[in-house]
Amino acid sequence: MYSERLKELREEKNLNFQNISNLLNIEKDTYGQYERQNVIMPIKHLNTICNHFDVSIDYIFGFT
Repeated sequence: MYSERLKELREEKNLNFQNISNLLNIEKDTYGQYERQNVIMPIKHLNTICNHFDVSIDYIFGFT
């Protein structure tokens, strides 16, 4: 579920993996793995994304 929300948020702002990886200060391939749920995203990166897109962690995980 959260991979869909991450992709949705990114695409709504017309951003690509490189834009988000720059925000998180990580490699774009690493972010791609987060978005595809191949790797668990660290809470610090999840928090950064929530703050950037002004959404809650509950929203990302589909609890709201």
